[in-house]
Amino acid sequence: METMRPLHAAWCWLLFLQSCIARQVSYEGYIVDNFCWDKPNHVAIDGSPLGTNPGQHILHCLFCCSCPDNGFVILEKLENPASDGSTYWPKYQLDDEGDSLMLELVTTEHLRGGDRQFIEQITTTGTLVGSELQVESLCFIPSVSNDEGNIICHNSTKPTSVAMTTSSSTTSVATATRSSTAFVATATSSSTASVANNNNASNIETTSVATTTSSSTIPVATQVSYEGYIVDNYCWNKPNHIAIDGSPLGTDPGKHILHCLFCCGCPDNGFVILEKLANPALDGSTYWPKYQLDDEGDSLMLELVTAEHSRGGDRQFIEQITTTGTLIGSELQVESLCFIPSVSNEEGMIICHNNTKTISTTSSPTPSVANNNDSFATRRHGEAGTFILIMMGLMFSSL
Repeated sequence: METMRPLHAAWCWLLFLQSCIARQVSYEGYIVDNFCWDKPNHVAIDGSPLGTNPGQHILHCLFCCSCPDNGFVILEKLENPASDGSTYWPKYQLDDEGDSLMLELVTTEHLRGGDRQFIEQITTTGTLVGSELQVESLCFIPSVSNDEGNIICHNSTKPTSVAMTTSSSTTSVATATRSSTAFVATATSSSTASVANNNNASNIETTSVATTTSSSTIPVATQVSYEGYIVDNYCWNKPNHIAIDGSPLGTDPGKHILHCLFCCGCPDNGFVILEKLANPALDGSTYWPKYQLDDEGDSLMLELVTAEHSRGGDRQFIEQITTTGTLIGSELQVESLCFIPSVSNEEGMIICHNNTKTISTTSSPTPSVANNNDSFATRRHGEAGTFILIMMGLMFSSL
């Protein structure tokens, strides 16, 4: 009889262990990528405040630029704000299958409903082990192009399939009422920069100045001032010149989202200024590369877009930029980049970034933010493993 007690104790521990580390869960909430969540103050690379309003996260930001590499996490609404002011906080980490399903969901929805603030909350069903959710399905009701109230589900049994149903009573999901598919700027703060006032936009001209020729009369260096859209080569070289934010650079480069010009490795291949074609190119493009910027121009352009993002907020960057410099071949050795901001600029200010002087504007100091070195993503698998080891140790110590 005594020999049965250790076996009985072990059986009890196993039952207890199973009940603690594995249970079925269905939870509804916002899902965000760990890469953006782990940014300082949980402000995503698109500028959305994930800690207080995760529904402002732009859809393409959930699948572009290595953001999904660290996986996804589902957030819960806190009853009381966290110490950093956040009103949302990580609830469950998705497992590898859940990460794959979420990546599939956002890329498919981007194609189906277009880019937008992703306000949809997602019902995640699966088995909870520790703080990691082994996902079986992700379901949501799209807020755009969905008059029938369809529920779209991505299931782990069929990773690439999307099942649709018109029944709204079989899944616990929230019905969203927002119908806009347009990009919405996340900030419109007024400028504190000290810049030159100029109410006449026509003062930015596109004039060719001087020409220097060699003894063989072949032009070698030409002074140029040219106005046009500037885009990053990384996005321009995408298939059909469709940028990672979905903007059609070949036909409407003014739709390029401002943060897409400086985030996620996009500037690494440099920038190019486009010209409007008199006749469409063979691929239908109505804009085409005119001049490549040199290294200094690339640095000035990166400085310009990051400064303007801080000054005027994220948005479609419709501004054309006057680039002045010396043309050698097809590369423009840039001396200055000047533009008239389209937002928070009632005075019609011209802002210039110059080669000889790093920047011709002065702005208020940007508040410093604390680095969050305790990345939630690095803990995604640790808690469950530690818990299991502790419980197994307790089980065998009783034998």
